[in-house]
Amino acid sequence: MVCDCCKNPYCEFLWRHYTPVVRIWGMGTAAAFWAVGITALQTSDFFGIYFIVVASIITLLEVIFFFEPCFEKCCSPDSCCGKTWTIVSWLDNWKRSAIYIALSVICYLDSKNIWAIVAAVVLDTLAILYMLRTYQQQAIRHAGDLSPEEGAPSASGYSRFDEKKAKKETDSLVASSVEKRERKEESTNPFDDDADPEGDAGISRYPQY
Repeated sequence: MVCDCCKNPYCEFLWRHYTPVVRIWGMGTAAAFWAVGITALQTSDFFGIYFIVVASIITLLEVIFFFEPCFEKCCSPDSCCGKTWTIVSWLDNWKRSAIYIALSVICYLDSKNIWAIVAAVVLDTLAILYMLRTYQQQAIRHAGDLSPEEGAPSASGYSRFDEKKAKKETDSLVASSVEKRERKEESTNPFDDDADPEGDAGISRYPQY
């Protein structure tokens, strides 16, 4: 349960722009690891290889979310890229935090390199930010910015496919209704004057005896 302090306007503003801040910090963390890794390799430090590997992992996890609109628009949920994006989306928030904390442990072993310790602290800070991001939607909803229906994530990450399916079913029902109406109009006999006594002022076309 989120405390009442999140009803503060400054707190609401922070939560509303929290995700961009985390993404920017993540890109900065990746850049720091690239710099430390390249510098360590130039000094023949064995930890340089590890820093390069960690920098590659962080870059992959942070940059791929900039292509989220492309994945959701171009990839169907049953395709290979759709399944890949589902896995990547799952590795977010507290799961991402656990990965970053595990990667930062070895960085502290390179105690001779002060920049390695700084990079590890930056990575742990990023892990804390992702841990707090787990409660972002709950905090915004608690502040009254989102309704429960808007704040809750959908069961599927590809809601546009459900919309297309619903639209297709609606179009099918409309077409069926139009077809039934046309059949009913065709089945009506236009020459049956007795069906409408007012059409010929009540005079029947059949002779009466």
